[in-house]
Amino acid sequence: MVNVVTSAPAVSELAPLVERVQARLPGTSSVVMNVNPKKASVAVGVEEHLLGGRDHIRERIGGLTFQISANSFFQTNTVQAERLFELVLAAAALDGGETVIDLYSGTGAISLLLAQRCRWVYGVELAQAAVDDAGLNADANGIANCTFLAGEVRFVLPSLIAKGVTADVVVADPPRAGFHPKALDALATLGPARIVYVSCNPSTLARDLGELARGGYRVEWVQPVDMFPTRLTSRRSRASRARGREQRSPPGWLMQSYLLRRAWQSLLVLFGVSVVVFLILHLTGDPALLLLPPDASSDDIARFREAMGFNDPVAVQYLRFVKGAVRGDFGESLRHGEPAMHLVLERLPATFELAGAGLLIALCLAIPAGIVSAVRRNTPVDYVSTVVALLGQAMPTFWLGIMLILVFSVRLNWLPSSGRGALDHLILPAITLGLFTTARITRLTRSGMLEVLGQDYIRTARAKGVSESPVVWKHALKNASIPIVTIVGIELGTLLGGSVITETIFAWPGVGRLSVQAIFNRDYPVVQAAVFILASTFVVVNFLVDIVYTYLDPRIRFR
Repeated sequence: MVNVVTSAPAVSELAPLVERVQARLPGTSSVVMNVNPKKASVAVGVEEHLLGGRDHIRERIGGLTFQISANSFFQTNTVQAERLFELVLAAAALDGGETVIDLYSGTGAISLLLAQRCRWVYGVELAQAAVDDAGLNADANGIANCTFLAGEVRFVLPSLIAKGVTADVVVADPPRAGFHPKALDALATLGPARIVYVSCNPSTLARDLGELARGGYRVEWVQPVDMFPTRLTSRRSRASRARGREQRSPPGWLMQSYLLRRAWQSLLVLFGVSVVVFLILHLTGDPALLLLPPDASSDDIARFREAMGFNDPVAVQYLRFVKGAVRGDFGESLRHGEPAMHLVLERLPATFELAGAGLLIALCLAIPAGIVSAVRRNTPVDYVSTVVALLGQAMPTFWLGIMLILVFSVRLNWLPSSGRGALDHLILPAITLGLFTTARITRLTRSGMLEVLGQDYIRTARAKGVSESPVVWKHALKNASIPIVTIVGIELGTLLGGSVITETIFAWPGVGRLSVQAIFNRDYPVVQAAVFILASTFVVVNFLVDIVYTYLDPRIRFR
């Protein structure tokens, strides 16, 4: 049966369509036009016109024969429908003495199958044509313990309750929109011992299961059924599938390919970093004039240019610089007389210590605050968390550092104001460095959790009775963590580079403070070594973040 839905009764215009359909689809027994003048994508109209063939078709399922008209609902794939109905019968667990109500019963397929195993069945269906078919199907199959009612479930079900009808089992197969809220209220009032829910829309299924769970029901089991399994039969399709199997890479190879791509991208970034670091010296003027004292003679300048290779072409100088950078040789410090790389590596642990402590503070504060803020959205806790996060982002790092020194070092004399030593030396600079990052991670965690908590699978988990703690920490947080991991990787790089101000304020002996001193002293070999090391560290951190992505979301390794 072919059901054509139109907005107007254009019978004469569609008459030629019948011959074309029957020519291309010889098995077509009926062509029907349903007129639906409303703006809705539904196949049931206000008028029905038979364009060709019979006004109904017949199907056989479970040993029963069914007459189906154009405005009646019936599962198209009868083979899978029979398997679906077997699951419904198993879930109903009937012993022969029950009263069953079949909501959204269509042509009575499920109702008649249930009737063979229970005392009585009430079928409720909106479409009058389907109800008429259901009555005919019951008579044709010799089944007398069925009553079929036409109307909306939200109205018919309360009327049955008012008449004193009770139900041991309710079977429901609603449309994609799911239950109307009033229908769910009536179902809760009816209070059957068991509900079998057949759904074609996981979203509304999760919503309705949540409402039923709040009414005291629990989900015992869920079984997906594919009503339209795909089977490729053409030779071309089979060949395509065969090629796909041959070309499909094993997961290990996919992972290796993903890591190789990311490694290659990291090398390109390092190349860009090397160019920038090389140009630091050359874009600020004549390197010889910058590196030599102001009172140097022209002969001294000329000899220095020759000795340092500044007279060579820029490309030659850059290649020489790259060779030295690969070996870790950026020249000697003009102020200290030691290898620039040695000075940077000597200060690097202090910078890592400060950045790591700042990040640890940020994570310990931001992630719980963001989660709680999302779970308790639009509550005082959420408002306080949002305001604190905004204040954290609004406060300049240098101002916060100075205020902390004034309060805790000068006024209270609780903590040291400068230097590196015991743990108490780390507290103030770590808090200064970490609070700004805390604010950003808090806001991102909140927004990511809000997005995930609104997903269908979260509602399904809650509907199945999963406690709130696993829902939040196991299901929601992991899927919301990809943007969090991204910002953490970026923030770690920012902390390494942004520690310049904090290290200067607290006289922390890290790479940042060394870089500031080198800039003031025009000690460009040290500046180049510091920038290159910090930038390379940032690249490595982001590469590690890419690896973490593959754990959080395995789909990423296929990209």
